[in-house]
Amino acid sequence: MPPPAGLLACFLIIVIMASSRFAHAFAAATKPQPKVRLWNSGTCPYAQRAWLALLEKGVEFEHKIVDLQNKPEDFVELYASLHPDPSARAKVPILEHCTRDLEEEVPPPTPSTFPTVSSLYDVQVIESNVCAEYIAEAFPDQGHSLLPTRPPDKANMRLLGEIWQTSGMGSYFPILLAARDGDQARLDQELTKLKAGMMVMDRFLCQYGADPAKTPFFLESGFCLGEVCLAPFVQRLLVTLPHWVGVDVLDMAEEEGCRRLRRWMQALAERPSTVASGGSKEETIKNFTRLLEMMKPGGGGAGAGGGAGGATGSTSSK
Repeated sequence: MPPPAGLLACFLIIVIMASSRFAHAFAAATKPQPKVRLWNSGTCPYAQRAWLALLEKGVEFEHKIVDLQNKPEDFVELYASLHPDPSARAKVPILEHCTRDLEEEVPPPTPSTFPTVSSLYDVQVIESNVCAEYIAEAFPDQGHSLLPTRPPDKANMRLLGEIWQTSGMGSYFPILLAARDGDQARLDQELTKLKAGMMVMDRFLCQYGADPAKTPFFLESGFCLGEVCLAPFVQRLLVTLPHWVGVDVLDMAEEEGCRRLRRWMQALAERPSTVASGGSKEETIKNFTRLLEMMKPGGGGAGAGGGAGGATGSTSSK
């Protein structure tokens, strides 16, 4: 006697579902291992530079998230094997890249008096700017080109970061600290410094940058490596000041006549790779709240490794 049609249909559904799950599991098991690995905290603006560059270049990578408050032993050991100073605190990012065929046997580590970590990755890079530049150069034919080809553009791109820092635009943390402490006089003083920095940056963008009628970015070729390195800080500036100070930075730039700067900051903050690597506004505010608490007297200090701010000069996540 043949089985009832309903029972047969249920059996077929179970077989199909099991086959589908097996296929997914097999695909996951046989998927080639990415040749790039990024050690990152997920909140550090410095490490975000490397993450952002990988997204811009469309590079597949393994993402190792590190808790900087409780650093895993393998991360600390790896950093110690890469940094010549044995007292250096382990920081993100660490970028690893296997330039060999993954099927090749991993060679034994070269005998050395320095600590070594056996790894299939033959290239290992520390320091955020160096990591981002390596990514831009190591994958020239993938994704968006981040490196200009003309020497004047290269020089101006490097100058971009220098002017950002010397203008004071990159040092907005004193504003947040003044707001946290309720010190209105100090807050007004710091906001005045920010406005002066805006004027400097706007003049620089107008003098050295591309025609704003063609692109909101600094170079006519579009989003560049220099902007990769600044976008995480622009992103945080636009989130933190409205929350703690009640100041919309883009509106402030417009009011000060810094229209080129306003459009440039907005373009950097809205870049899909910046958004994808930067976390939500809620996450940013949560991280900065924790960092500001840590920076109170007796709160543990900025050097504890939170990595949320990046404007304080902390060396824990640079």
